[in-house]
Amino acid sequence: LTLHNVFLHVTVLDPSGNPVPNTSLFATGSVSIDLFSGGPATGSMSTSGTTDASGAAQLSLLPGASITITASPPPGLPQTSVTISVATDATITIQLGGP
Repeated sequence: LTLHNVFLHVTVLDPSGNPVPNTSLFATGSVSIDLFSGGPATGSMSTSGTTDASGAAQLSLLPGASITITASPPPGLPQTSVTISVATDATITIQLGGP
């Protein structure tokens, strides 16, 4: 059985629109896949990453996953969570709120 990944490209920005490096990203969620016709399987998944100097990171996910991504930036900015479903490679921007 081969499971194919999809990639979620995440950019984290501060309230002014500037990139936020060194933001920890943690993604958790559920996934449902068909192992064979009429043979679905469900489970949970998690992955993590850290943004680079340009505020960007790439997370590897299973397709069809409904995930919650929690962005934990350096001190001075609030933690923020978003929930999305990912079926194919995708790009999202997480805009942090004010302190």
